[in-house]
Amino acid sequence: MKCPSCGKSVSKHKTTCGACEAELPVNAAQEMSATTESEGKIYPILGWVFVVLTLIVLPIIFGPAAFVMGVLTFRKRSKVHGIVLMVVSVIVLIISIILSALMMMA
Repeated sequence: MKCPSCGKSVSKHKTTCGACEAELPVNAAQEMSATTESEGKIYPILGWVFVVLTLIVLPIIFGPAAFVMGVLTFRKRSKVHGIVLMVVSVIVLIISIILSALMMMA
């Protein structure tokens, strides 16, 4: 969040600016915390949906998409959840490719 008086970056939990000591609007602090909480929720959801779709259809498309959602989850939401999502997406992609190859041979 930026201070409306001086433009310096301010923590979302502060009520006054550390640089110019100006009072921050209550609405801005509440608005900032609301957007931070919702930011990045879609990445893990899409990631897990793509992991399931990797097993069902088009592993070449949905496997990398699940991995990308894992990277975005790692950066925006949760490092542990992002790593788990990336590892699972790679494993599921490999399994799907092997199963596809076996089905083509049969």
